[in-house]
Amino acid sequence: MIVKKIIDPTIFNLKRSISVEVASDMPASRRNSIIKWINKVAFKLDKIATKYRLNGITAGQLGINRRIILCNFINGTQEIIVNPVILQKDPVEESEIEQCVCFNERYHVKRPKNIKLGYYDDQLRHRTITFGEVSTRLILHLIDHLDYKSISSVGYTNDDLRKRGEIPIFVDDSWGPVYRA
Repeated sequence: MIVKKIIDPTIFNLKRSISVEVASDMPASRRNSIIKWINKVAFKLDKIATKYRLNGITAGQLGINRRIILCNFINGTQEIIVNPVILQKDPVEESEIEQCVCFNERYHVKRPKNIKLGYYDDQLRHRTITFGEVSTRLILHLIDHLDYKSISSVGYTNDDLRKRGEIPIFVDDSWGPVYRA
């Protein structure tokens, strides 16, 4: 049996409500042990994200081979995302500047403006949310980490663009990043 409830749209700065499905067919003991383990991982992720002032981090970046993301959104909310799946994305992509803690350089990366994401939260409730703008960029960057892609494989530095004969979006390489993940 699946129970549905509506989440307040202001949590993620959304324009509309989201639905949350709570799977109730899993045995309570199994569910509780998984939730406890996810929260242990989330604690470790939060500790590192806080120490290095990161907007996001994945379990894989700590050597934990699970599809778990911790996101610190611009509006101050924090979300644990387990087993994310991109359900829908805008066909039009825009190039913006990103930086990853794994690399010193900033990269121009093309990403869609909006995505619809399905995932489980830290209480194993299934959620479906439409993210926009910077949140989309952050989520997709972190999903790249889950899929073993580095920012250097999906983006271009200013030097890469110059070598290709293109004019970089920004000229000053000391310009600050859009976010750090």
